[in-house]
Parts: sequence; C-alpha cells; structure tokens
Amino acid sequence: MKPSEEAAFEQFAAHAMPRLLRTAWLLTGDPTRAEDVVQESLVRMFGVWPRVGHDEPEAYCHRILRNLVVSTWRKDRRLVLVDHVRDDVDPRSQVDPGRRATDDAGTRLDLVRALQELPAREREVVVLRHYADLSERAVAELLGVSIGTVKSSASRGLERLRALISDKGEAHVQ
Repeated sequence: MKPSEEAAFEQFAAHAMPRLLRTAWLLTGDPTRAEDVVQESLVRMFGVWPRVGHDEPEAYCHRILRNLVVSTWRKDRRLVLVDHVRDDVDPRSQVDPGRRATDDAGTRLDLVRALQELPAREREVVVLRHYADLSERAVAELLGVSIGTVKSSASRGLERLRALISDKGEAHVQ
C-alpha cells in the first residue's frame, strides 16, 4: 500500500472510530466485545482499503462490523442476551466525548438492556438507522433487505423500545 493510502486510512479510522464503537456497543451490549469487533473491522478494512477507500468507506466498514457481529450470533446458533451490563462502565463516555452533561448514564444503560430484548433484525435496523445515522437505503443495502423491511422493522423496534422503557427511563426487561 502506498504511504498516501496508509495516511488516508489512518484519517478514516480516526474519524470513523467513535461511530463504529457506538454501533458495535449497541449491537453487542458489551463494551469489551464492541472494541474487539471494531478493531477486527478496521483490520479487515485496511486489507481492502485500496479498492474501497474512495467509495463510501464508512458504510463498507459498518457492513464488515455488522457481519462480524452476526457471524458470532450464528456460531452460537442463538443470540446470547446480556444478562448484566456493568454499571461502573459508561462505554458511551469513551466513544462520544461531546455528550451533553445532562445525559443520564442509567438511562443509556437501560436503553442497551432494552435493545438486547429486541429481535436481532429490529435491533440491527434501529441501531444502524438511528444510532449509526445511516439512511434507510444504506441500511437496506447493508442488511440485504428492501427499504420497506427497514421501515417496518424500525417502526416495530422503536415501538417495542418505548414499551420496554418507561417514562422514568427504567427498563422493563423480562
């Protein structure tokens, strides 16, 4: 790889890292696993950088990340829900240093717990659409589904999240 391509990749990785970490954390519910998945995604992205570096690299890297998470789900033959999210760790503080001072860490942890209750497809759509801030078209392409499926999965996922999280921000995890 040329030095200019390596420099471009380093810039990309520094820029994309916070969003990738946030997406991975919300998909996995585990900050340590999220860091591992992001690192592996960036390693794989580095290998294909000369080919895809100029054509929406962040979307491509999100696809790698999502595929890594889903492949671990498939290996387990079932999705293992996070039973306990450590209360002493606030992963968002590591990946989103510009957050508002009024953000409540407990509310964020409740959201992660509630996300773990969603079916895998709804969780993927909600996280990619609303937290990774991808367009409906980008999410549809990433997941290999129609835009209508993205819309309906997002709607059902958000409705279920509202039911799981009360007005006080407490999760009703079953």
